[in-house]
Amino acid sequence: MIVVVAIIALIVGLSFPSATAGLENVRIVSAGDSVAAFLNGAVNRAERHQEPVELVIAQAEGVLTLHSNEPGFARELKMPEGVSIESVLPAIVDPLWDTSRILDDSGRLGGLIASFTGYRARPALLPLIALVVYWSVVLIFLRRTGGTVATAVPPAVSSSSAVDTVPRAERN
Repeated sequence: MIVVVAIIALIVGLSFPSATAGLENVRIVSAGDSVAAFLNGAVNRAERHQEPVELVIAQAEGVLTLHSNEPGFARELKMPEGVSIESVLPAIVDPLWDTSRILDDSGRLGGLIASFTGYRARPALLPLIALVVYWSVVLIFLRRTGGTVATAVPPAVSSSSAVDTVPRAERN
């Protein structure tokens, strides 16, 4: 009987840490699903009612709040116990500036320049970083080759192969 109790205690002792880790995983997945549903609801509200929606993220309190122009509309999502908002990533997809008054990329000249160079009148940070990296690599390769493009030189034609030595009458 003592051996059976010892074996059960050993099994419980070994499985308890993995069971608590599984509970933490379920808690995080549940919180992620709640946040996704909350943000999806915000997008749906903005699209269906055609009105702006404001999302306020309070990191210290672990609360997401949704506001609208409609009087009395406010939604709030509090993170469950043990789950916190560590940081909010910067917006790397928002436009950095707008030069469409000077050169619009949807116009004729702007479209031509945009086609060849990747110019955008309202660039976001991520595509701008990609564009800078691309052109940096292109310039590095051009400097390595000396700025010239390699061309194939046709082989020199020897005089013996260019002149046909067989008379025409014998060709048939």
